[in-house]
Amino acid sequence: MVEDGGPQLLSDHGSAGPRRDRHWRQLRSIGFTALTILVIEYLAVPQIVHATSDLTLFADASPLLLVLAFILEACSLAAYTALSRAVLLTNNRPGYFAQLRIDLTGYGVSHVIPGGGASAAALRFRLMTQRGVPATDAASSAVVQTAVTDLSLVATFAAGVILIGPAIADHPAYAVAGALAVIALLAGAIMVRRYSRRPTNRHHPVRRTPGRFAPRTILGPRVSQWIARVIRDVAGVSRMTASEAAQLARDPRRRLTVFGWAGGNWLFDAASLWVCLRAYHVTIDPGVLLTAYGAANLIALLPVSPGGLGIVEGVLIPALGALGDTTAAPVALGVLTWRLFQFWLPIPISGLTYLSLKLQSVKRSG
Repeated sequence: MVEDGGPQLLSDHGSAGPRRDRHWRQLRSIGFTALTILVIEYLAVPQIVHATSDLTLFADASPLLLVLAFILEACSLAAYTALSRAVLLTNNRPGYFAQLRIDLTGYGVSHVIPGGGASAAALRFRLMTQRGVPATDAASSAVVQTAVTDLSLVATFAAGVILIGPAIADHPAYAVAGALAVIALLAGAIMVRRYSRRPTNRHHPVRRTPGRFAPRTILGPRVSQWIARVIRDVAGVSRMTASEAAQLARDPRRRLTVFGWAGGNWLFDAASLWVCLRAYHVTIDPGVLLTAYGAANLIALLPVSPGGLGIVEGVLIPALGALGDTTAAPVALGVLTWRLFQFWLPIPISGLTYLSLKLQSVKRSG
């Protein structure tokens, strides 16, 4: 009875499962798209409409400063690629130019697809493994890199709040958020210090997970083997992530390098924003800039719209106006010009980099 019911059960679940997953993905995509439209309509569009009435200011923008802003944005992407290579422990890591193209491809994809961070990460993972990076190394380095960049963004926001000084008390929400950011950084520093003093445990419990929990179900040996393989892969990524985190915690020089490139990624980007604002004759205090910039990008980490489209503009423009007490129109134009370099321009460039990577793969296989 069980043997007869087993294949039938697998068949029923096999046909219904993918169908449910497909419907869920469609509903999720529709939901993300609708939410993106609402965010853009209620946050970004009012700022853009308000800025269009002052487009004459665009003619007064300094071309040299706009070129400098573009160069700073390119430096930000270059620093991110340097970070990508710094977190990889394997000797089979791609060359710098290849890694730059991989990062640009993933960056552009994340700006197109709603909730595209996951899709971009999957594409970036596939491109890295095609360049000889072991799968576990590619996955674990992505986890470490994400944690480092997010922590560096928190540090950027906290630095802005500290630079503003006592005047931040006039903006209670930013003062509370800044205090929480400082507490998070202190907690992270304590954890790194404790981790660096902990001896390496070669018999990590996760190493025994696949053997202890290898499932034997009525779904049959193939499904059981597939589940065991998934558990084994997850365990391998967990081990590699723990190993990379431990080496990062124990090696001050490597830690300085990794966090230096992560900080450079954010600071070059923020500097590009400052130069874009300065091109429209808007001078923003560094503390105000880093606070507003950090707040907008931290909120944009929520998977609501691709690349924080609408969220960054909708948060950053009012924040700069409130914290810096500046005129809204030139601020809006400066932010929109910066987003042109930071958000829109990488999209067509990522198409070219992906094409170059595919052509290179075809030549290698040929």
